Amino acid sequence: MKKGLLILVFIFMSITLSLSGTVLDELTNPSGMYINDGLIYITQGTTVFIYSLENFKFLKKFGKKGEGPGELLLVPPVPLMLNISKKNILITSRGKMSLFTKDGKFISETKVTSGFILFLRQISNGFAGFGITRKGKTTYRTINLYDKKLKKQKELAKLVHDFQAPGQGFNALVQEKFAVANDRVYVPWKDGLHIEIFDINGKKTGEIKDKIQDVKITDIDKKQYLDEIKKIPGIKQFFDRMKPFRFPDAFPVVRDIKVSDGKVYVFTFGREKDICNGRVYTTDGKFIKSFKVPLVGKDIIDLYPFEVSNGKIYQLLENEDEDWELKSTAI
Repeated sequence: MKKGLLILVFIFMSITLSLSGTVLDELTNPSGMYINDGLIYITQGTTVFIYSLENFKFLKKFGKKGEGPGELLLVPPVPLMLNISKKNILITSRGKMSLFTKDGKFISETKVTSGFILFLRQISNGFAGFGITRKGKTTYRTINLYDKKLKKQKELAKLVHDFQAPGQGFNALVQEKFAVANDRVYVPWKDGLHIEIFDINGKKTGEIKDKIQDVKITDIDKKQYLDEIKKIPGIKQFFDRMKPFRFPDAFPVVRDIKVSDGKVYVFTFGREKDICNGRVYTTDGKFIKSFKVPLVGKDIIDLYPFEVSNGKIYQLLENEDEDWELKSTAI
């Protein structure tokens, strides 16, 4: 009996300790986080803050709003997208891609005139990203490979777009995640836990498939989603034109996907508050282990900004004093 109680106390203390965090005074409303080579890069509006991964010490910041060289613009609610290589940072913002050194010095920029492309992620000498294509009267959301001039090279995946036209409704709570790492693109756009893996030429090289029970969508979930989407900048003014909203029977199995340290971390939907279940796989799809970690949702779909590095999860959370803390826990 005493042994069992001691184990429970140990588990409770472990979880409590894992939730302790470090306040980052410079932040007021961060939107994204990236970890690379011992540094943490956090985006907030058009600014990038750099911290040490070792002690979370603030080092410097760069980036400002504008249309001039080295300046950045947003398309709400889409945040800045950072692609961090060994020497440079490529930032995708509205209408251009801007190249900086890893300590934030501006190098050059390229105007983007290739139509609707979002969430560009660097892969080899090109990119993977969202696109839109139309066939007949139907619009599709796609994941494509592009060359360095953003000319479309190959389509990897395609789903009927959430929104077709005013009055035709909106498909809610559909899968939108994908990941890029080590010249591979990981696309979880199939039903269930089914992630297709593509190389830099668009050839399917493998897949991750596993059985997992999905989480049914309730009327409470639908109301929460509708209440949240009304508040999103750039969407709330079009809310009435998006009606009627159509919901699937269940949430997408994959809530998020991260590739780090030669492993694929799959985060799944669940009902436990501020807890996330997941599974770890090798990059060629072999199951390693399941996990359960403290991870807080920003809304019914997305989690607050987080990253995985060296077997730990790092997440940004706002505390009761409205300060932003960086918290970490082992997987």
